Amino acid sequence: MGSRTVKHIVDVSRLQISQFPHDDVGPMAHPVRPHSYINMNIFYAVMVYEKGVEVVSMYKTLLGPQGFRNRMDLYFERHDGQAVGVPLIRVSSHFNAEANTFSLKLSQEVPSTPGQPVKEYMFIPIVIGLLDSIRKDLPLPSI
Repeated sequence: MGSRTVKHIVDVSRLQISQFPHDDVGPMAHPVRPHSYINMNIFYAVMVYEKGVEVVSMYKTLLGPQGFRNRMDLYFERHDGQAVGVPLIRVSSHFNAEANTFSLKLSQEVPSTPGQPVKEYMFIPIVIGLLDSIRKDLPLPSI
């Protein structure tokens, strides 16, 4: 019940239900920090706090604690005022029992948002772990 990972999964699942549909339809998509807003109560809702946390968390995972602060400054310099949007990630996996290998394939589609009809792919850090039949961590080879 007190697992940070489980809490994160619950938070992201709720975000997928409450915010992602708005980002998918287009007119409601807006930057994490928009230039203007009509109603402060609408602005400071799921978008800013929960979606923003996920964006920031990806950078911290990718860069580690030491490089995080400097790179966040660069991120805001480059992307301030742009709609982040929600990429569609497709995942497929295959386990080859004979070779004892597991393959994971990910693909990404980034939908257009108002003011940004063409969006570049997003760099998304992914942390992967495998468990055996008794839920014990399996070692992963370095890439």
